[in-house]
Order: sequence, then C-alpha cells, then structure tokens
Amino acid sequence: MENQAIKTQKSDTFSSAWNFKVSEKSKSHAYFNNIQPTAERARFSKSYSKATKPKKRKKLSEKLAVRYQTKQKLSALYSELGNHKKSERISKCGRFVEVTLCENGHIANKKVNYRCETRLCPDCASKRAYEKVLEFEPIVNAFLASRPELTPLHLVLTQLQKQGETLKQSRQRLVKTVKRFIEREFWTDSFAGSLNGYEFTISYRIYKDGAVHFHLHMMAFCKISTSERNKQWLKEFHKAWLDVSNGENKNLKVVPVTDVKNGLRELIKYVCSPSDIQKFTVEHLAEVEELHRCKMTSTFGDFHKFVAKYRAEQEQTEKEPVTERVELTEGDACPQCQKPLYVRQMPMETLIVYVQELEDRSELRL
Repeated sequence: MENQAIKTQKSDTFSSAWNFKVSEKSKSHAYFNNIQPTAERARFSKSYSKATKPKKRKKLSEKLAVRYQTKQKLSALYSELGNHKKSERISKCGRFVEVTLCENGHIANKKVNYRCETRLCPDCASKRAYEKVLEFEPIVNAFLASRPELTPLHLVLTQLQKQGETLKQSRQRLVKTVKRFIEREFWTDSFAGSLNGYEFTISYRIYKDGAVHFHLHMMAFCKISTSERNKQWLKEFHKAWLDVSNGENKNLKVVPVTDVKNGLRELIKYVCSPSDIQKFTVEHLAEVEELHRCKMTSTFGDFHKFVAKYRAEQEQTEKEPVTERVELTEGDACPQCQKPLYVRQMPMETLIVYVQELEDRSELRL
C-alpha cells in the first residue's frame, strides 16, 4: 500500500509539473529560457566540452608523412589533368633532404634539394605563409601605434554557393559583395581598413557534391570600443552584410585579436595553406588552376594607404645589413638536449621512417 501511495504521489507531481510547463509554454517561452543548469551538470559539461579539451599534437614524423602523402596525391592529380610539367615539379619538391639532427630526433637544420613554388604544395605554402607574416607584422604594429584607438578583429565573411558556379566565379561574386560592403556607412563608421585573405574549401558536409566555395578572412581595424561592440552592434553588422549580399550570406564571425603576430598567423594560414588535397578531384584542381593569376590577399581603407606609404618610406631609407643566421653543423651541441649533432642525406620517405624510429626510441627511454 505504501509503495502504491508513493507511486500515485509521484505520478500526480509529474502530471502537475507537465501541465504547468504546457500552460506556460502556450503563454510564452520565458519559462524554458529561464531554466538554469545544476552546478553538477555545469561542471560536467565544462570539463568535457570540446572547447576545453586539449588538442593532440602531431609528432614530427606524422607531419612529414602527411605532407609527403599530400604532394604524392597532388602530383598524381596534375598528371591526370595533363599538366605533366607541374606534376614533375611537385614530385621533385623536397624529394631529397639534408638533415642536421641528434640521436633524440631533434632537427636543427633541414635543407631540401628543390622547391616547386606551387600554390597547393604544403611545404611551399608553409614557407610562403612565414614570409607573409614577416612582411605584414611590422606594418600592422606601426599602423596600430599611429592609431591607438583602433582594435584589430578577425572577421569571417561567407556566402552560399550557387549551383553550377565555378570557383573563379564564386571569388568574383564575393569580391564584388565585399566592395559594396566597405562602401556602406556602417563599415566606414566602424572600421578603418583591413587586411584580407581569401580561402577556398571543399565541403561534403554542406554540399553533397563536394563543391569548392570561397569565404573571406579579415583582420579589420575597428573604431568601436569594446563596450560598444554589443549585441545590437553585431545585429547591425549582420544586417548590413545580409543586405549587400542579397541574402546570400551564410555566416558572420567576429573574434578579437589579442596578439598581432598570432592574429596574422591565423589569417595567413587560411590563405596560404592548401585545402584537404586528399578530397580533391581533377575537376576541383581544374577550378583551382583558373586562379593562378588571382591575388589571394588585399588591403582596404586607411590601412591600404598606410601600407603604400610605409613601403615607400622603407625603400627610401637605407636598408640595414641583415645578420645571417648561424646554422649548426655536425659536431655542435643540440640546442634542446645538448647531444652531438650529425648530418644525414636521405630521401623524404626514408627520413619519415628514421624520425619515427627516433621518436619511438625516445618514448621507450622515458
């Protein structure tokens, strides 16, 4: 009898709570918006959230293997496309390596025999990104020093892909939309120029046919203070982008830049680093080849004028002699573990296996 009474009491409590929720929901959604998670649930979700979960760092051998496989795939695609000259250049790029390393696998120097300078090559793209960051870091720092009221923001502006549109046509449509956007009163009131980088990606999750589409990354220099960049400002920002793109925008992202160098790395890596070549088809590669004369970076507004002025002043001033980097040679001490260095010349696939053996040996030693 007691158990029956407890069950009846529980069912009455549940039904009354359910009726309360239904009646409140029919009036307004305020009840559901005001639900607060328990402390235990909040702690659990925080500790196991994707944002707080540390990323697993790849080993050096894994990075080298991924780049080597990417170049093999890219070379095969160019050969299938009929561009045998570029296919041969990519297959030669970094094929043989001279490495200065220690017995623990720490690489001090790495010299390759040949660079192909292809846009999609991962090794050449990494080198190009490094040079771009070195080029723009002093310019951005000088611009922010001359305008201390400005705050750099990382913006991501995207658009929906149209059916049957090529990659070049998608880029042209995005460029026209951005030019219309920077002429808006909202942009001129909020920003004093920007450094832009265009990125193309392949999305099988959004587009079932794996369409390649463009989106824009910006380091924009904002005039609006942090306290004024509230929800209302973001709504106006989104509405302005929606208007100029005729409703074809897909997303808008605004992230503050706390460090200029890291912000430039984040921007340039999207421009220079190639997309996932393993998902590429010959059709994708043919579309990318149409962009070989298209610029992937640009500058707008006051920052554009400052860049031209800065470069003109740098050309007039006498360049200081650049101190050459002292390279470590065989017999020197490793900077990380003080073990003696030695030089090896080998093909890239041999280097990957060799470095992997050194990594396994150091893990066993630990």
